[in-house]
Amino acid sequence: SSSTDTVAKKGLVYNDYSVISEFTSSGTIGWIWNWAQSPGGTVPSGIEYVPSLQNTEGMTNWKTTAKEQIENGSKHLMSFNEPDRTSADGGADLDASTAASYYKEYMNPFSSDDVKLVSPSVCNGDEASVGLNWLEEFMDACDGGCTVDYINIHWYATWTDFSGNMDAAIEYFKSYCDSAYQKFQKPLWITEIGLYSADDSTQQELLDAILPWMAKDNQSYIERYSYF
Repeated sequence: SSSTDTVAKKGLVYNDYSVISEFTSSGTIGWIWNWAQSPGGTVPSGIEYVPSLQNTEGMTNWKTTAKEQIENGSKHLMSFNEPDRTSADGGADLDASTAASYYKEYMNPFSSDDVKLVSPSVCNGDEASVGLNWLEEFMDACDGGCTVDYINIHWYATWTDFSGNMDAAIEYFKSYCDSAYQKFQKPLWITEIGLYSADDSTQQELLDAILPWMAKDNQSYIERYSYF
């Protein structure tokens, strides 16, 4: 049913394991992730934990921990976190060709009928080698050799840039998602969403507009989302 699909789409990203029960117990969340390779506690029944390789430091234990999480029920693996950004900004800080060779080595072997692989996540900057431009370079560097089932994107904007125009912010979000899908023709995971310099009610107004849009069946190219 479409309601089940909507639950399966909606995820939670967390830093602190202790907060997840208040979200997962409501039955509205289908999956969780935490920029890490293990959940930090027991994964609630009916919820999928998705491990992420995150950065080059993560490669040391990845082959072992990813295998463990698959045995524990993970059906998806996320790869590098924002390789288009510096480590000071929380990014994996990798050029596309290096990321492609690591992806082939560390991600490809886990691809199966049961386990799907998620591209490196990128931010929504439009400079050279940033955002969708970086991802395009990555796919070119892969040259058909990377198994990528889903495209992973992040979206952040600064509220003051919109001069109080919420419709413009909503339109920017939707058009960014559309362009990511048009460019790569693969279903999207939108795993971080944020509006800087906005108060809580403004952020809530944005979420109230975009969450139903992402959840709708006709937005079938959006496979999963979580907001941070």
